[in-house]
Amino acid sequence: MDKFKDKTTSALGLIYTAVGPGLGDLWMTINYLLRESERLQKEIKLSLQNYENHYDIRLTPIQADKKDNREASFVYDIINSLEHNGQLRLVNQMGNCRPSEYWSGFQYFPTKIKWNNKKHGRICYQLDGRTLKEKNPPQEDIHKLTSISNLEFIKLGLPLTINQSLDIAKNCDLFLGICSGYSHVCHSLGIPTFLIQYNYNIEKWHKNQKYTLCNGTQDAINKVDKYLTNA
Repeated sequence: MDKFKDKTTSALGLIYTAVGPGLGDLWMTINYLLRESERLQKEIKLSLQNYENHYDIRLTPIQADKKDNREASFVYDIINSLEHNGQLRLVNQMGNCRPSEYWSGFQYFPTKIKWNNKKHGRICYQLDGRTLKEKNPPQEDIHKLTSISNLEFIKLGLPLTINQSLDIAKNCDLFLGICSGYSHVCHSLGIPTFLIQYNYNIEKWHKNQKYTLCNGTQDAINKVDKYLTNA
């Protein structure tokens, strides 16, 4: 039997975060591990070191004990931004297991910061995924997307922290984006989320999440306009 496909086995050892350096992958993985911790009623130790026999090419060697390390900082920010009863501790030791593909497709924990369900006249967005450029809209379409209904558009992401971005998003009417880090964060926030699909399979990484799928730029403009008109 492949022990890497067994939930219990993969949750009891030192565990990899099956990620590249992206916030979206970290958000999925940390939510998964916190849920496993709650289910097992055990602390899960999370290794951020690489492993010579790893089974996922996206595993990256990052150091949990370096405070200036961006990925380690993101992990702590994610843990602290969510409402959960899990126990997750970063360790600077070699791991021996990892979560498999099922870390996508389960319900995320809600964020401590809550969406304010009122009309704000603002849209938050992220249209510049870092890891895969094929996720992103053509450059000439970004102006079209950020001019819908003449509302104020506010970009989420760096250099803002996760909590700073959540503070902005909680007072917006909706989130408009691609499959990027803040598309996952906004699922936890509970804000209406519109995701645009270009040359990337969004549904694969947003299973069982609530969102409106838009097929390309014009479809996104039409669906957001319709939503705002009926809201």
